[in-house]
This record gives sequence, structure tokens and C-alpha cells, in this order.
Amino acid sequence: MAEIDHRVIMRVSMGDEEAFAVLYEAYYAYLNTLAAYYVFDRNVANEIVNDIFVNLWKNRESLTYPINNYLVRAVRNASLNQIRNSRTRNEVHDRYRAVLDKYHEEHILNNPNPLQYVEMQELEQIIKSTVASLPEKCRMIVESYLFNGKSPADIADETGLNISTVRVQIKNGLDKMRLSLGNLMVLLLLINR
Repeated sequence: MAEIDHRVIMRVSMGDEEAFAVLYEAYYAYLNTLAAYYVFDRNVANEIVNDIFVNLWKNRESLTYPINNYLVRAVRNASLNQIRNSRTRNEVHDRYRAVLDKYHEEHILNNPNPLQYVEMQELEQIIKSTVASLPEKCRMIVESYLFNGKSPADIADETGLNISTVRVQIKNGLDKMRLSLGNLMVLLLLINR
């Protein structure tokens, strides 16, 4: 670190840019190292020191000699403020990150990815065509049972059929679907339960 005398400080306070450059060159590396010691990040340290020099230039009229203690104290205070702000910012980010992670996880679990969506669409088409191939009375009962979630008793009430007739129609329809769908039938029953 070069020795800065009172004449350089006086010239800076009067707006001499060359004197400011001398001051900057004399202290920059030292102050940068000091800031890096506090904040453990070379880029943040550079920002801290540059901000100090910008503020020094803006308030140059009030500069006094010796300036060394002022600059060291300014770096220490700015570094501590950076650490406090970073800690607060990290706490806020951690809270929001936790909420965002929970939302993201729920979204992944509750929404199919595009491939799953296509597969579900294909499965739905296969199931609908299989159900459509059932005899009309059986088809209506199976649709009510599978797709509308109605119980055999509800279907019997709506259609005026005996509950045992409805159960037989459901069993017959599911058996025919099982022959057509094979392993996909298990998926259908899992999805609708």
C-alpha cells in the first residue's frame, strides 16, 4: 500500500480526478483483500470496495487526513452490512424455497407429465371403445357404475331394475371388459376407486 499524504487527500476533496486515481490505486488491493477476508467472496468484496470509493467521491468535500482508518472502518461496516443482508435474504429465500419446493412436489405428484397424459388419453380411448362394444343395457349400467361412481343400489333405483340384475350386469360387463383389456382392467379399477 502506497503512502498517501495530506496533499493527495486535499486534492481529492477539491475534485482532482488524478489524485482520486492515486488514492484508488494506493488502497484498492488492500481494501479488497480486507473485504474478502470478511465476506469470503471476491466479487462481493470488489463491489463493496467500489461502492466505498464511489461514496468517497460523492462526499469528497468532507474528506480529512488521515484517511486509512476511515477506509478500513468503511470496509468493515459495509462487509458486516453485506453479511447481515445476505443472512436475511437467505432466510427469506429459504422460506420461499421451501414453499416452492412443496408446491413443485405436489404439482409433480398431482399432474401427469406429457407422456403420462398421452398414455392416459390412449387408455381412456381404449376403455371407452371397450365399454361401447357392450350390449346397450349392460353398457349403460357399467358406465353408471365405473364413470359416474354410482352404487348398484343407486343404479337399480334409477333404472327400475332389481339390484341383483344390476349386479349381474356389472359383473358380466366387467368380465367382457377384462377379456378385451387384459392387464389394463386392473388400471381401470384402480383409477375408478
